[in-house]
Amino acid sequence: MDAYAEEILVKARERIDAPEKWCQGHFVDGERRCAEGALHWVTSENYALSGRPYANAWRYLKLACGEGIVRYNDNHTHAEVMVAFDRAIELARRGRAPESMIQEERNG
Repeated sequence: MDAYAEEILVKARERIDAPEKWCQGHFVDGERRCAEGALHWVTSENYALSGRPYANAWRYLKLACGEGIVRYNDNHTHAEVMVAFDRAIELARRGRAPESMIQEERNG
């Protein structure tokens, strides 16, 4: 279990859990955030979660998206972004090292 990465992902998902809290085409738009903007928001609120925990959360979400987080956010629906967060949270709960998961994904 990667508890810190999971915490970041859960809080970021909660930050954009309704379409009116989420945006596309911008990192931040008023009070709304894109998926990656929500990740940054969590670590700006709690410095202890920056560094490696943030990097791991970012990698889990990137893997769950199957492409860059910003690209995925901007080219998919809010519901699809929420599903990507759910997948990333599950990966963090399994606690597999993000680096090894990305390598496995590249190798097919």
